[in-house]
Amino acid sequence: MSKCIEVIGEAASRLLQEFPDVLTRHPDLELAAARAMRNRLSHGYFDIDPRVLWDTITVDVPRIVEAARRALATDHFG
Repeated sequence: MSKCIEVIGEAASRLLQEFPDVLTRHPDLELAAARAMRNRLSHGYFDIDPRVLWDTITVDVPRIVEAARRALATDHFG
């Protein structure tokens, strides 16, 4: 599951690079937090709290997925 979080974080990073104003239009996407979590996971920090990872997977990811669906329905990226 941590690899999935890394992929979401990488996508968030690229979205922020290509569309910097997306944070203003869609703050509920939590892109900066997704990018930060990706960085912690992918750079081999061994002090990741499994409970934080679990909460990210079970609470944050579903919330962000729903926010992404809303953003895609109302915004035109590109």
